[in-house]
Amino acid sequence: MRAKTSFVAIAVTIVVSLAPVAARADAPSTRPAFALRGIKGLWWEGLDKYRLALPWVVQHHMNFLMLCYSSFPASGKDWRADYAADELAGFHELGAEAESLGVELCLSFNPGIWSKPPLTYASEDDYQLAWKKVKTIHALGIHSFALCLDDINTKLQPADDDRFKTLEAAQVYFVNRLWNDMKMLSPRPRLIFCPSAYTTGEAEKHLAYIKQIADLDHDIFVFWTGPSVCSPTITRADAEKFAAWIGRKPIVWDNYPVNDMFPWRPLMAPVKGRAADLGAAVEGLMANPMKQWEPSKIPLATLAAYLDDPDHFDPARALSAAVNEYPPTQRDAVRTLLTAYGTTFLGEKGYPPKPDAAAARSAQDALRNTPGLEKLAADVQPTIDADLAR
Repeated sequence: MRAKTSFVAIAVTIVVSLAPVAARADAPSTRPAFALRGIKGLWWEGLDKYRLALPWVVQHHMNFLMLCYSSFPASGKDWRADYAADELAGFHELGAEAESLGVELCLSFNPGIWSKPPLTYASEDDYQLAWKKVKTIHALGIHSFALCLDDINTKLQPADDDRFKTLEAAQVYFVNRLWNDMKMLSPRPRLIFCPSAYTTGEAEKHLAYIKQIADLDHDIFVFWTGPSVCSPTITRADAEKFAAWIGRKPIVWDNYPVNDMFPWRPLMAPVKGRAADLGAAVEGLMANPMKQWEPSKIPLATLAAYLDDPDHFDPARALSAAVNEYPPTQRDAVRTLLTAYGTTFLGEKGYPPKPDAAAARSAQDALRNTPGLEKLAADVQPTIDADLAR
């Protein structure tokens, strides 16, 4: 799901029952408010960043990691192709590691956003392609999948128009059919569907569409990004409103700190605006990081603190704790970087952060002069260069 406002389409995710997750030493002993707690990648190429993210997820008391369809040609840009042999081997390896760590690994694919010809819901060939991908990857040990149709052209193909008349009828048919086959697999998966109107605002514009989503099998879960694509606030009341339309609690797809709408500017402020009681109204929360993994870890660490203990979450304290995850010799440089790119959150004045030349230069010098921060420096240097040129 790209972080832009549009009438978008589905994401389908199949998820196995969540295994126990290794907790951080400072994690609360009580059951977390959010059953599903995790992240995905966006424009992460191949598996390298996912290999880095997996142990980080465990260390931060999360239990879900979704492989984005933008990461593999056969998941998106060349959906009708098969995965390469090295990709299949990598899926098997990472899936086994994730299972051993108690993390649910999900593979997503999008047969609509770049498909030529577009996905046809009534096509037996297209259905069998989707079903083949599920069976192939399930046999490798990954038992979560995302069939994503977000940001697609929502106009129906002639065959679908003749048979279904509406987008919602076509999608409900396709997803229910896929689920009916999937639930026969062992271990039995879960299915998460992201509807074309995946925000409250878009759902209000397309009420006939969103209310028919309730016709999905009740065992299928539904993604929702909040009131808007990138939501400054998400409350329990927001979630309950959307849940009333779809007939079940949604899973939050949180579009922060994703930065494809400001390519690729670091967005490093702590998470804010997520209600303390949100967990009671949703099945879980999955965050969309930046393309750059190293700077993503800081705002994601604040999200992990929120998911651990939403009742007592404090953004400033969580940000300080995230900085303290670095060795003492690196913390001053990280704080200098945050002075430049960690000052404003979604919806706040001055968002996204665009520091002046002095702040950008200070961040650059601090990173360059601090051993051990080379990867973080490389991730943010293109933006620093642009800001210095500005």
